[in-house]
Amino acid sequence: MKSVLLLYGKRGLQALNRPGNYFSTEEFQEECTRQQLIGNTQVVLRIIFDCERFLVLPEVAEQQPFFDFQYPEHAGALLASRSLGDGMQKIVYELNLSLKSMAEKTLPHHHLLPDVYLFARYCMAVSRKSPVMFVYWQPGHMDIFTARNQQLCFANRFQPRTEEEARYFILSVRESFNHEQELLFCTELPDESYGEDSRRITAVTEQLRPYFGRLQRMNLCQSAATVFLENISDEIL
Repeated sequence: MKSVLLLYGKRGLQALNRPGNYFSTEEFQEECTRQQLIGNTQVVLRIIFDCERFLVLPEVAEQQPFFDFQYPEHAGALLASRSLGDGMQKIVYELNLSLKSMAEKTLPHHHLLPDVYLFARYCMAVSRKSPVMFVYWQPGHMDIFTARNQQLCFANRFQPRTEEEARYFILSVRESFNHEQELLFCTELPDESYGEDSRRITAVTEQLRPYFGRLQRMNLCQSAATVFLENISDEIL
């Protein structure tokens, strides 16, 4: 069965082999129509989408009240959740209804995967031997996860306005959870796709390096299929 894997964010869809080249959902549907893929049961569509709002809750918690309290301006939003695989926690997120509708109309077999779910699962998976902090930095926000012994300890989103604020948020979490072993610093695109912003990213990571035993750089476009998805079971995909 053929697989199509795409990333989706505020600027639209992009293919992993063409990072930074965005196209709309309408353009994707037109291309599927041109290639006679609409309704094809031999193609699986997987879309990793930028999740704007999320919470990590106990597995048994009722999700809507907590979400409405955390995001009152989005109270009543339609929610979905995925178990983090530890039997104790789940990640709750807002459904992207327009993306869901597009996928349903295009290909019968499709999976919409929130990026924060993949990041949390990956951070947990690689924390078996030592504590890990995972940072996903995009223009406008930064998601931080920490895990120890394959248990998620912290997950939150920050909105640093400067390089100094970004360092402050990361080091504050490091101090709170004593996760000084390894920092996995992830961006959406390869550095060369960020132009001038790549300097800021490099500067921040180099300034953080002395505070961690190991610092690894990665990007979602190059790691989505080979790193993040392999931590998700076949039953989920």
